Amino acid sequence: MFECVINISEGQNSDVLSTLDVAAGASLRDRHSDVAHNRSVYTLINFDESVRRDAYRLIERAVDSLDLRTHHGVHPRLGVVDVVPFVPLVATQMSRAIELREATAQWMATEL
Repeated sequence: MFECVINISEGQNSDVLSTLDVAAGASLRDRHSDVAHNRSVYTLINFDESVRRDAYRLIERAVDSLDLRTHHGVHPRLGVVDVVPFVPLVATQMSRAIELREATAQWMATEL
């Protein structure tokens, strides 16, 4: 089991957030949104391939839906999606978490 905590530069538009919630799929466990910062933190937890699949869908939907040229919030941001850590919930799975991180970074760099 892995946790993936994705930070997205949207915390105000409830319609967009609802769409992102759906994109996060069965792995979605929590979303914390902050209007002033205009950011949301999505917590996904699932087995490796399921959490990876749902993270990719959420990231794709965020990139397709958001435009930072019109973004206003007090939190500094580097992109629409700027934090995507994979955390093993079993200590012996750290190497798989690193593989998930590397594959996700490569996918984002080449596909998005």
